Amino acid sequence: MGNKPGAIGCILLLFLLVAGNLNAMQPAINNPADRPQQEELDRAFLRIIYIFDQQATKEKEKIVVTDTMALDIAQNWSVYYDWNKERRDSIAKVEGQKLMATLKAVNVLKDDNNEFFERFESRNIKPEIMNDRKGEDAQMFRSRIESKIITIDKGPSIGDKRTYLRLKEQIPPMDWQISEDTRSVMGYVCHKATASFRGRIYTAWFSPEIPVNEGPWKLYGLPGAILGAETDDGLFRFQAIGIEQLKDIPIRFPSDRDFEDAKNLKQVNDYRKSKLKDISLSYMDNGVMTIFMKRNPVEYNDLELNE
Repeated sequence: MGNKPGAIGCILLLFLLVAGNLNAMQPAINNPADRPQQEELDRAFLRIIYIFDQQATKEKEKIVVTDTMALDIAQNWSVYYDWNKERRDSIAKVEGQKLMATLKAVNVLKDDNNEFFERFESRNIKPEIMNDRKGEDAQMFRSRIESKIITIDKGPSIGDKRTYLRLKEQIPPMDWQISEDTRSVMGYVCHKATASFRGRIYTAWFSPEIPVNEGPWKLYGLPGAILGAETDDGLFRFQAIGIEQLKDIPIRFPSDRDFEDAKNLKQVNDYRKSKLKDISLSYMDNGVMTIFMKRNPVEYNDLELNE
């Protein structure tokens, strides 16, 4: 039936993997406290918070997946990242430690063990841990002077070595066509602009009242901050919901893992797809954790269709 009780060492390792708290078991080389901090790139003075909506498909039904993203802007650099990730990881770590205190054993079941899954559902036992996509791991650092974007995402683990997958791209500003149309976004007068980028057509709304050549994700190159943008097919949408003045917040590359340089965008996208291919549901019953591995029912669209 694919039922595999493990020894106590494997149990703890499996549990921490599922909970996303493998940091606690990493050797000193992967301990951020023992690593030199990355050199400061710049100091941010402005933060724009965006809602990022992307249309996906779950069991043939259309759904919308929403992330809350932040763009920290400095004189020469910016960084775009998941605003809630640090808070979400902290909560998951605390809850994972509580579960581990009562853990006696672990069973790992494959996708064909549907009767076990249905048994938990019929008893109204809900999964304690759902190891599916929770937010965005990737961070994007942009140097406006060099027209360079460096994407850093969680990469593969080899033994006890954890890595970041790093992609360096030269991306000049898009060839925006500015029109006379205007609209108000968060009280700022915004002008309309359109451009094609990597297989998709974007409509953006930028405000000269915020005179920085920046925008969410890889979008930039207008005489004012981009406060809204969407693709012409409606699959992706960025919308600013907050603006905050900052006081010299440092922008640095992460330093808690080793870097592995990606050859191209395809390598990064293929790895991201592989991470989303499967999910695990973990059920607790009288100190026994049952991990149910199954195919991810959610299918995501590619934001970039070509390089």
